[in-house]
Amino acid sequence: MEREVKFATKCVHAAEKPDPTFGAHTTPIFQTSTFIFENAEQGAARFAGEEPGYVYARIPPNTPTHAVLAEKFAALEGEKQGRLLPREWRQSLQLCLLP
Repeated sequence: MEREVKFATKCVHAAEKPDPTFGAHTTPIFQTSTFIFENAEQGAARFAGEEPGYVYARIPPNTPTHAVLAEKFAALEGEKQGRLLPREWRQSLQLCLLP
């Protein structure tokens, strides 16, 4: 029997998975703008959208941190899968988070 998870709990724990590389309990913040490719062919395939993976922080799916944030929003909205955040949401988040 599954228990209904409250909204505050979803805000904190939705989409959180242990980091397989470093073992972090919560999602690490990836402060990078670029990613490394195994070779030029892989880089070309990712930029062309033919292969999934991260390319550049301003090109969706942005970073692993952004992907988890999208999954959190999906969970809060009762959806199964995360999606990219619309520009308006990102701007609203920036206004909320800036001092």
